[in-house]
Amino acid sequence: MAQPDLATYRQLPTGMYMKISDNSGPYAWDGTDMTLVDVEGGAEGGGDEIPDTFGTVAVDTVTTANPGSGWTVLASHACLAIDLSNELNIVDVEYRRNAAGETYPLLAGMGRVIEGITNSNQIGIRRIDQSNSQISLKYEYLNE
Repeated sequence: MAQPDLATYRQLPTGMYMKISDNSGPYAWDGTDMTLVDVEGGAEGGGDEIPDTFGTVAVDTVTTANPGSGWTVLASHACLAIDLSNELNIVDVEYRRNAAGETYPLLAGMGRVIEGITNSNQIGIRRIDQSNSQISLKYEYLNE
């Protein structure tokens, strides 16, 4: 079976790939070709629109919990969305809303805009592998 071009793509711990030149991705390898994976869940032609600009943007950081099975809630900032970045880490994290329900992955090397909130403290994070080794993520909290 053919192998992906590792000079062009970097494999993530999840088995997905990132394009090294522009940090785009994640990509899936099907044995022949790389395919861009839609992690936004409804991008092209549907879903919510992200505003082109925000009036207020500020930055904060959040550190995963020790023990790793615990959730860390982001600090309280009134906002309409956050841009959560896991771009500097080599491990995957997950997030959830309002301390319950579905969890969503944020792969190593990726970022994600999370909308539909009124405060950043509605989002909690933890390492997917639930390791006790803490990592930090940056996030921007955004207002119109």
